[in-house]
Amino acid sequence: MITFEGVTKTFADGTKGVDNLSLTINSGEFFVLIGPSGCGKTTTMKMINRLIDPTEGVIKIDDDRVQDVNINKLRWNIGYVLQQIALFPNMTIAENIAVVPEMMKWKKTEIQSRVDELLNMVGLKPEQFRDRMPNELSGGQQQRIGVARALAWNPNIILMDEPFSALDPISREQLQEDIRNLQKEIKKTIVFVTHDMDEALHLGEKICMMRDGAAVQIGTPEELLTNPKDEFVQQFIGSRALKKGKTSSENKIRSFINKSSSYLRPEIDELDEQLQFTTKPDGSLNQTYFQSVHRTDVQAVSGDYTAKDAYTTLQKLEIPAIPVVEDEMIIGTISYEDLARMAAEGSVASK
Repeated sequence: MITFEGVTKTFADGTKGVDNLSLTINSGEFFVLIGPSGCGKTTTMKMINRLIDPTEGVIKIDDDRVQDVNINKLRWNIGYVLQQIALFPNMTIAENIAVVPEMMKWKKTEIQSRVDELLNMVGLKPEQFRDRMPNELSGGQQQRIGVARALAWNPNIILMDEPFSALDPISREQLQEDIRNLQKEIKKTIVFVTHDMDEALHLGEKICMMRDGAAVQIGTPEELLTNPKDEFVQQFIGSRALKKGKTSSENKIRSFINKSSSYLRPEIDELDEQLQFTTKPDGSLNQTYFQSVHRTDVQAVSGDYTAKDAYTTLQKLEIPAIPVVEDEMIIGTISYEDLARMAAEGSVASK
C-alpha cells in the first residue's frame, strides 16, 4: 500500500507542483494519475521512488516512510517504465533485461531463465528476441522490453510514466490491452501516468483526476463516468460521461451474451462455419474453429467487460465471437452481431 498524507512539493521558484495531496493506493491496484499538462501527476509519481522529494507531508509504502528508507533499498522494490524507454544500445535484449538481476548477483542460470520467462510474458519469443539489438526492434517491441526490464527483479511496485504516448495508435491499443492482461497475472501495484482519458478508463481500477497539483476526484472509472465531481472532471471526461441513473449493467456485455458455448456463423457460400468453445479439465479454454482448425490462443472475457473491451479482443484474435466466462465456466459467447445489437439498443434508449 502506498499512502500520501498532506504531501506538498514546492519548487525553487515558488511553484507548487503538488499541493496538500492525500490518497491511498492499495496493494495490487492499477492506479492511474491523469490530468492536463502541469497538473502534478508526474511529480506525484516521482516522489514515490524519491526522484523528487516532497517539501511537506509524508509518503509511506506499507508502514515505512519513503524519506526514512535507504534510497537504494527503496528503488530495488520499484520498477520504472518511461515514455522514452532508453534501452542500452550496445547491449542485446537479454542483456538489457538482465541489468538489475546482474547487479543483485543472481546466478547466471537464474538470469537466463528469468529473461526467457519475461520475454514470453510480454509476448516476445525468447529464441527470436533475446539476442537482438534494440535498434532491430519496433517502438512497441522496445516498450515491451522496457516493461520486462522493470519486472526483471520482481519488484512489488511498477511506476509507468506515459509509457505508450509516443507509439502509433495501433501499437498503443495493443500494449494497453497487453498490460491490462499482464496485470491480471502479475498482480503488482501499478501507478500509471497519462493525459489520455480513454487510456485511463480502459486500464485503471482507480483513477485520480488532478488539477493544479491537487486531487480533484478519486474513484473507479464507473464513478467518474456516472458522477463527475465538478465541471472540470465533466469536461475532461467529455462525451464518455454516462447519464446519472444508468446502472452499471447497462454498460456491460452481460445482458447481451448469447447463452451458448458455440457460435454459428451465418451461411457463406452455403458453408456453415462454427466455433465451439469448451474447457479442458484444468479449466483452460479449448476451441474448435470452423469445425476443423484448433486454436489455443483464445482469450475469454467476463460479463463485466464493456463493449469496447470486447470489440478490441475480437479484433485482436481475428475471430467472430469470443467465450464469456465466470467462475472458470463458459456462460456464453459475445459476437460482433451482439455488440451491434448492444449499440443499437443503447442508441434507442438514449433518445
